[in-house]
Amino acid sequence: MKNRFGQLCKNFGQLPKIFGQLCKNFGQLPKNFGQLSKNFGHLGLLRLNTNHNGTTYVQI
Repeated sequence: MKNRFGQLCKNFGQLPKIFGQLCKNFGQLPKNFGQLSKNFGHLGLLRLNTNHNGTTYVQI
C-alpha cells in the first residue's frame, strides 16, 4: 500500500510539468489561429469571432 502512495506522489509531482506543457501548447494556439485566419481571410471563408464571454468561434 505504501508503495502505491509513493507512485501516486510521483505522478502528482509530474502534473505541473504536464500542465506546463499544456499551457505551452495552448499558448501557441493564437499563433495557429492567426495563421489560419491569414490563410482563409483573403478567401472570405473563415472569420474568427469572439463573443461577449470570450469564447472564440468560427463563423463561415
